[in-house]
Amino acid sequence: MVVTKERDIGLDIIRSVAILCVVCGHFFSVNTPFNDVPLVGISMIFQGFLKSIFCNLGVPFFLMLSGYLCCKKEFSLGYYKGLKRILVPYLVISLITWGVLSSDYSLVELLKGVFGFKIIGYAWYIEMYLGLFLLMPFVNIVIRVVCESNDKYLLWALIATSILLTSLPTIVSRQGNVFLSRYWEMNFPITFYLIGAYIKIFQPQLSWKYLLPAIFILSFDLIISVLFGGGELLNFTGAYYGLVNMAAVYILFVLFYQIKTTPCRTVITSISMCSLEMYLFSFVIDKTLYPVIIGCFYTTQSEFLFWFVPITCCLLILDYVCAKVLRQIINSM
Repeated sequence: MVVTKERDIGLDIIRSVAILCVVCGHFFSVNTPFNDVPLVGISMIFQGFLKSIFCNLGVPFFLMLSGYLCCKKEFSLGYYKGLKRILVPYLVISLITWGVLSSDYSLVELLKGVFGFKIIGYAWYIEMYLGLFLLMPFVNIVIRVVCESNDKYLLWALIATSILLTSLPTIVSRQGNVFLSRYWEMNFPITFYLIGAYIKIFQPQLSWKYLLPAIFILSFDLIISVLFGGGELLNFTGAYYGLVNMAAVYILFVLFYQIKTTPCRTVITSISMCSLEMYLFSFVIDKTLYPVIIGCFYTTQSEFLFWFVPITCCLLILDYVCAKVLRQIINSM
């Protein structure tokens, strides 16, 4: 009799929340004119709040999960076989997206689009993650050596250095300084990976009383914008890899990963297992449905808020169904 280890529902919740945030975040950042509309009125302020939450959680959660789950992996041939789990869905969904959206069906354009990560408009994450995947075994060597030194402050110093390299340029560049190059902002995959590894190694615990402070932190840009922005949503704290946002993401990750049981375990686990395919399918589904929806129902961005829940729910269901079918086909081959 083979005993299978029960999945950690806290991690599945984080992954499910991450894909929810990605799909909902694209409502504001990509597929509606939200960014071009003044932040005036209750509806627009509430949309700014939703954008502050959704657009700051998805990518960090995915990267921190990688650090949490992969920080013990070692360099080996077997490790690189794991690329199949990323590349096969990417290639298949790229072909589907190309078939549905492309206006140039030449083989040359197909190859350029696939290897240039251009066919799926959201594939920048896959392009970035492949680099992180290749680096993980070597980053893990650094983590292991630091941990074996029995000096926990050394690991904290490593993570703090990575955080400052990632987050500080956004702050100091506003003052015209060149203390750190803004190129280091692109260090964010390593930074979030290290934070995830730290959580795995030290297993920190937090009380749920930190939930509201975390939401307040994520809403800080919105609050500043309402008070001083003059109708513009300011990016005072930087992107999701800004120092303030990192603190909020850390709190929420720790709160969620502590969860041990939920009545929706089956649904959450299924969504979690399909999250990569859902992410990849979301582009072709967004680009197919949003123009139709906006053409039929859009009047103003303020009034379009009422369509947010039905639109994102429908998109999530379609993303999930397509992802589930594809996974079943791949697993049966």
